[in-house]
Amino acid sequence: MIGCGGSGTTVTIGGDTFTIHDQGYFYSDAHDYCQFGGAGQMMLDFVDYNFICDPGHTPDKAGSPHLELRIILTQGAAPDHATHPNMMLPYDSTAGVTPNCASGPGDLILAQLLHYPDGNDGTVPDRIQYATSAHLQFTFYDPTKAKPNQGNYDLKFGASEVKSSFTIATCN
Repeated sequence: MIGCGGSGTTVTIGGDTFTIHDQGYFYSDAHDYCQFGGAGQMMLDFVDYNFICDPGHTPDKAGSPHLELRIILTQGAAPDHATHPNMMLPYDSTAGVTPNCASGPGDLILAQLLHYPDGNDGTVPDRIQYATSAHLQFTFYDPTKAKPNQGNYDLKFGASEVKSSFTIATCN
């Protein structure tokens, strides 16, 4: 499934507010999404622009400010995903640990809000805020990537809480 579509959910974290226009998930056997996370990472990306993973359209993020909410999970590398082999079990952050992909530490789950300023090509954020706690539960997970995954999350960024459900398709 390409061009996953957004949920229309409005997200407010601190002084930042945006509406999710598109969403998709990416998987890598490496540490591509958080260098301090383990191998075998899945990144769920919720963005305020269209065409996050549609090869027929260029993402409409370039040149304008935008926000992205990312949830990065460590499964372990394929084929056994030994770090978190049962995707129907919840992902919960480690109490008292606020992960940081630039300086460490990592965790099995982390969430981040990325801000890209006006005039930015959408590749280098000028600000990243990490969740102080994160929970994600899949209610449906398709290891073949043929059908969208479904679930819910509860993220806390200091005093701000973001809770929602999702139906999200693969981008790779």
